[in-house]
Amino acid sequence: MFGIDGDELYEPERLRLLKTQLQSGRFADSWQVMGKVLHCVSYDEKKQIASGYLARPARPMTKLYNFSLIDDWEGPCSERMHHGRVVFRDGRNEGAKDCTESDLEWEEAVFRCLHMVFVPRSSIQQKGQVARPNIAEKNAWGMVGRLRYHLGCMLGREPESRTKQDAYIRGPRCTISTKSFFQT
Repeated sequence: MFGIDGDELYEPERLRLLKTQLQSGRFADSWQVMGKVLHCVSYDEKKQIASGYLARPARPMTKLYNFSLIDDWEGPCSERMHHGRVVFRDGRNEGAKDCTESDLEWEEAVFRCLHMVFVPRSSIQQKGQVARPNIAEKNAWGMVGRLRYHLGCMLGREPESRTKQDAYIRGPRCTISTKSFFQT
């Protein structure tokens, strides 16, 4: 099961290679496959480059799961493919993650993602905002926190996501070519 959020971009050609690896059984014993991710803080369409922080040391966030290893994914789940209790077959546990892709150098990895998490989503996003809160952060707020959030949004001051910044802004900032992501 491949879960893709609206701020994630994958390379068509490398996804075909990944599909071949999946069909060959390379990840048959892995519950989750962690990809190589660039958490983007900027994107230059004209130059076809993106800058940001690579997963490892930043946290990878790809959601490629092997559902043949589970019997159930019980709620409550605050959002799709997050939280809840996963019931594994054959005594497996959630720690069965394949991190080989996220540990490779960018050029060598097949499962690569541009995570546009810190790139402004629209012209109405407030200037200077680094990262919007995610669903899990919003769900963790109490009634007062949710009221503050909605009031801040109405006043054009949506709060920042410390969770995203802490998880995704780690290590040196780097710049990569995005040409292979946008083939015509």
